Amino acid sequence: FLKRQGMSHSSVGYWMALLIAAAILGQWPMGRLADRYGRAFVMKCQSLLVAAACAGLMLKGGLMAPSLIALGLAGFSLYPVAMAWGCEEASRDELVTMNQLLLLSYSVGTLAGPSLTSFLMQRYSDNWMPMVIALVALSFMPVLVLGGRHGRRKLSR
Repeated sequence: FLKRQGMSHSSVGYWMALLIAAAILGQWPMGRLADRYGRAFVMKCQSLLVAAACAGLMLKGGLMAPSLIALGLAGFSLYPVAMAWGCEEASRDELVTMNQLLLLSYSVGTLAGPSLTSFLMQRYSDNWMPMVIALVALSFMPVLVLGGRHGRRKLSR
């Protein structure tokens, strides 16, 4: 995406380093926020932040740095928070199945996402990359809204 925006290899490397640094630095605070305010609530916020960051990437101007930082903070910590939420919400006999399904969906997305996105980018527009990321992040919102109402379950099962 960045290379297709006309950036040099060194510029792409700089922006990717910023994204990854934000992802690394965001792990601990996102986990703490999830512990404090609830995993479902934090995942809703993360999904909205990913969508907002992707919208910022599609706009021309000075939003590249804040968009990549927000994408790194929210996007890369979404899976660990989702895994923690799933483990918290699933009963003991559903725990292995839940972990398998979450890992399977993550794997399928990792394989299919880049193929679909590159096809859309080549065929239509470079803006399809941030749009696909935003659509995937927002597609889980109904699950979070409907599934996040339970609150914290007690561990006395």
